[in-house]
Amino acid sequence: MKRVLVFLGWVVLLGALGFAAMAGVGAGLLAHTLAGPGRRAVALAGEMGAASGAVLALALMLFDKLPGVAVWPRPGARLGLGAGLWGMAGFLLAMAAGGGGAMLVLTDLGLLRVMARAGGVPDLGGTAVLGTATLAGELAGALWLAWVLRRLGAGARAAGWCAAPGRAYGAALLLAVPILAVVAGIAWLSPPDARKMDQLDVARLLDGPLALTLAMAGLIMLGAPVLEEITFRGIALGGIGARLGRFWGVVITSLAFTALHAGEKLSYPPGFVDVALLALGACWLRLRFGSVKPGILLHITYNMGSALVAVMLR
Repeated sequence: MKRVLVFLGWVVLLGALGFAAMAGVGAGLLAHTLAGPGRRAVALAGEMGAASGAVLALALMLFDKLPGVAVWPRPGARLGLGAGLWGMAGFLLAMAAGGGGAMLVLTDLGLLRVMARAGGVPDLGGTAVLGTATLAGELAGALWLAWVLRRLGAGARAAGWCAAPGRAYGAALLLAVPILAVVAGIAWLSPPDARKMDQLDVARLLDGPLALTLAMAGLIMLGAPVLEEITFRGIALGGIGARLGRFWGVVITSLAFTALHAGEKLSYPPGFVDVALLALGACWLRLRFGSVKPGILLHITYNMGSALVAVMLR
């Protein structure tokens, strides 16, 4: 409880500093008209600054940079239940801090440009801002996972970050075949609504400028599988399984992984089946071979195969 109160204190402090900084700059830019719309603009700038300060506090907390707020076990500590649960929560919070922070920075700059009469507020619903926030969130998640693995030291092996025998990768590829067969079968029996699919954020990002499309394709096909396998089948499964047993480790991490993809699957509920199968398959590989790397290969193959099925059905 003490650490929670200290963290909230830092949120208030950094939020207040952010409010003062943005409102002060805004007031300076609008010194000629601080009545009516100008006053409201300064207040909005202050609110955006306060939100930016709160997100900064969250980011610093995740990396143990806030005095009095230690949230990760000491370096070299064994991977246990708390670390396993925090492995999932911390990764999601890191992505939220990175993505939300990027959007707040763009909003702050846009407001200041308006106040200085040099431009307009960026379109927060546009693909450029959405893509920037997505990439920033994934980068923040990646940095946090790298920090956690380094913090674990030799204990990173308990999180599955270690070599796997060659046959493990063969097993991953073989396992991908029936899972992709299920994907294709479900899509054939119950075709997704193309209009709903096109409204998803991921679809909008893949239809954006070429550079953004390539970045998002690389993230979906390669980046996300690596980060998600380290998080769910690595840190989380290793920590939860060590305390509650393998069965509950598989159940909890698979449910959390499926929930993570609920945003896109709610537009096509049958898709929950193949996501759950992917989670269970990756768990089996992790427990069978002691490494997350075969699961990463399975995940990459699944993503590529699912994309191919989607293209073929259009």
